[in-house]
Amino acid sequence: MNESKPYVGMPVTYCIDCNQWGGIIIEISNNKKVLTVQEVDGSIYYASLRKNGQYKPRGKKCSYILLGRAITKLDKNICGFFV
Repeated sequence: MNESKPYVGMPVTYCIDCNQWGGIIIEISNNKKVLTVQEVDGSIYYASLRKNGQYKPRGKKCSYILLGRAITKLDKNICGFFV
C-alpha cells in the first residue's frame, strides 16, 4: 500500500509484470482519486485510487503504481516475453 500522499511533480513507477516505467504526476483530481501521470517517453495515463489505498492504472488488470520513485526497468529475461 502507498503510504505517501500524491502531489504534482511526485515521481511514480508504473509496474506491470516484472517491467517498470518511470513517470511523474502532472495532475491530481480535486477528490484525489485520479492521478494523471506522464511517463519519461511523453505518454500519459490515468491511475485511479482503489479501496485498498493503492493507485492502479485505468484499464490495466495486472498493474499498479508505486509513489515516490521513478524507475524504468525492462527485464525480458525474467518475464520470458518481449515488450
